[in-house]
Amino acid sequence: MIRRCYLFRHGMTGMNERRCYCGATDVPLSGQGRRLLLQNKSEFLYPDISSCRIVTSGMRRTEETLSLLYGALPHSADFRLQEMHFGSFEGFSYGELKERADYRRWIGGDTMADACPCGESGLQMQRRVLAAFHELLALPGSDIALFVHGGPVAAIMQELFPSEKRNLYEWQPDFGCGYELEFCGGACSYRGIPAARSGEGAYV
Repeated sequence: MIRRCYLFRHGMTGMNERRCYCGATDVPLSGQGRRLLLQNKSEFLYPDISSCRIVTSGMRRTEETLSLLYGALPHSADFRLQEMHFGSFEGFSYGELKERADYRRWIGGDTMADACPCGESGLQMQRRVLAAFHELLALPGSDIALFVHGGPVAAIMQELFPSEKRNLYEWQPDFGCGYELEFCGGACSYRGIPAARSGEGAYV
């Protein structure tokens, strides 16, 4: 039996445009982010998820991405699928943080193992995201569509495809993009979302 899981990264926010750390801060999509999503929707093919179990992270940017791309589909939220909590670095860019001693210690160390001040580590984010993901996969029945964040998407892909030896940043899709996972027996394959309208099945 073939089962599919669709992983979507939310559209761009104002903090993304400013290149700020933004994990736990609940911000909406920016005007530019909304325009780009609608442009993607008109130029490319997004999969039909109407029969899927749809789950967001509960954050505004994921809820708005689902709504813009697919309208008012029934869905639930799982807060374990949220982005990494950057603690006291939330809302600041590298340029604004680079002279802070606590930031220099964190960025110069092991950012996967070391938690941000008042926040969490990359490993902590991975553990909660993967716990939620595997619980959803274990549920019987329909395919799954997750509207989440770059870090959670990358954490899932890194675990499923370790032989590709990509780090979290290399697995992060563009805003409004993601991956279609296909599970068949013990095998798992993927391709990008959305698809080109060429009719050739090529994905961007």
